[in-house]
Amino acid sequence: MIVFLQNNKHLLIGVGVVAVVLFFVYKNWQPAATEVVAIESYEPVEIEEIEEPVENYALPDMIFVEVKGAVLYPGVYELPADARVKNVLEKAVVQPEGDLLHVNQSMKLKDEQVVYVPFEDEADLIPNTYVNEYDSAHEVDNDLININTASIEVLMRLNGVGEKTAQSIIEYREQNGLFMNTADLMQVSGIGEKKFQNLEQHIVVE
Repeated sequence: MIVFLQNNKHLLIGVGVVAVVLFFVYKNWQPAATEVVAIESYEPVEIEEIEEPVENYALPDMIFVEVKGAVLYPGVYELPADARVKNVLEKAVVQPEGDLLHVNQSMKLKDEQVVYVPFEDEADLIPNTYVNEYDSAHEVDNDLININTASIEVLMRLNGVGEKTAQSIIEYREQNGLFMNTADLMQVSGIGEKKFQNLEQHIVVE
């Protein structure tokens, strides 16, 4: 045994050194701490619906009205939306021979309306209603216009008949005599079949 120890002295020393090293390593070794991450809890968030803005369509501030008949300045006028017939007549200036008895000056105007001021000698051709209004489509009142006796001003009350066409109707009567029927109106320069169809329900021959 003694001989074995003497022969393996270096081996035993090496084993002892390794054992000491392992002892200190084991003694000082600690497992790495596991990091615990806390998970925060979140409450659900409500998403509000965004409503699209609704466009507001305002009424027009201005309107356009045409004035015809016994006025010094006939034509189209731009006026506030709440204007009355009286307001537009102040701009057009009624002639001395204008018959305001057949014009409702307090009536509120509408866009695209036509206001006609009759002459005094047209009193027999206009119903005594104190209303003088054309709607937005410029339709003529229900009373038919006699194309054999109507003046230029009265003829101009017809939808689509301007001063030039009205003058042509008068000239046709003077040159060819009275109209025998309403269809003869198509013989007048400037009045074709389409225009006649628009006028037919508003005219008469007597």
